[in-house]
Order: sequence, then C-alpha cells, then structure tokens
Amino acid sequence: MVDEATFENFANTARTVRETDDAHPEQTSAAYDEDLLARALDPAPEW
Repeated sequence: MVDEATFENFANTARTVRETDDAHPEQTSAAYDEDLLARALDPAPEW
C-alpha cells in the first residue's frame, strides 16, 4: 500500500516531467530511459 505523500510525490514528478518534455524534449530524453519516459508521458495513467 502506498501512502498519500508517496503518491503525491510521484504525481508531482510525473507532472514535472511532462512540463519539461513540452518545453525541452531533448532534456527529458537525455535524462530518462524510453520506458520510464513513456510511463511519465502517458496521457491517461491508471492512477
């Protein structure tokens, strides 16, 4: 079970990755592997 603070931290990180990718996609592709980036950029996450 994941507590609310952990989930919020994850959600904030995913949101930050999306915003960074919108502005500077080369930065996110350099910082994250393809699978992790695809999960963060998923337009309809199941969480």
